[in-house]
Amino acid sequence: MVQIQSKQERSMWVSALINSIPDIAIAWIASDVFAIGPIGFVAVFVGMQCLYLFLGLKMILWSWLVFWISAVHAGGFFFTPVKDGRPLCR
Repeated sequence: MVQIQSKQERSMWVSALINSIPDIAIAWIASDVFAIGPIGFVAVFVGMQCLYLFLGLKMILWSWLVFWISAVHAGGFFFTPVKDGRPLCR
């Protein structure tokens, strides 16, 4: 079990490193083009990661909102919200 867990952790770090190669390349090119040095490289890289985080959160929240609205207005097609044993949307 311990061997499997360490292999999973290792593969997680390797995957994260491989997936960050395009971001590193973009940050490197941006820091070179704008001549902002290593601090600019780190700022561009961190800024891109924050942008990805906010875009992901926006997608999650928007999807949940659309799901909730469609469930309420579709008469409980996906699920029926219940309060005190009675459906709220019928």
